[in-house]
Amino acid sequence: MGSGKSAVGRLVAAELKMRFMDMDRWIEKKEGCSISEIFSKRGETAFRDLESATVKRLASQRGLVIATGGGVVLRPANVEELGRNGVLVHLRVDAKTAQVRTQKSSHRPLLVEGKASDRIETLLKERHPFYDAIPNDVETSGRSLKEVVRDVVQIYRQSQNLSGQT
Repeated sequence: MGSGKSAVGRLVAAELKMRFMDMDRWIEKKEGCSISEIFSKRGETAFRDLESATVKRLASQRGLVIATGGGVVLRPANVEELGRNGVLVHLRVDAKTAQVRTQKSSHRPLLVEGKASDRIETLLKERHPFYDAIPNDVETSGRSLKEVVRDVVQIYRQSQNLSGQT
């Protein structure tokens, strides 16, 4: 969270002439309520189930840039599913940058309890091994949106050249 997945994804999709899909927004639209409401009324496990179902639905589509939630990696099957037909890129962010980027956000259910900076640090540590398993990595902390988008587009284009696809 706070790595810029949605902002970067929108611009990458535009650059590559693809459609953009923000999974959290898609889930909210489908469920008719916010992610925060899903967490508070049904719990994190129910949300992760919705997230996994969404991954299955979207991962098979071509020409789509998908911004997932940061916790999608907690279920390795999600990463496997997304990687079958797509190029996975982890947008890395340090805890301090993530805190600054999310401090005015009211739709982050995992930051509701406790001190946000401590919670972000804990989440990053817990998820570190999952994020490290993603084959492509782009640092976002201290970098402009334009630089990050350029790097992601370059990773995508290189992967397509290596696979012989266009």
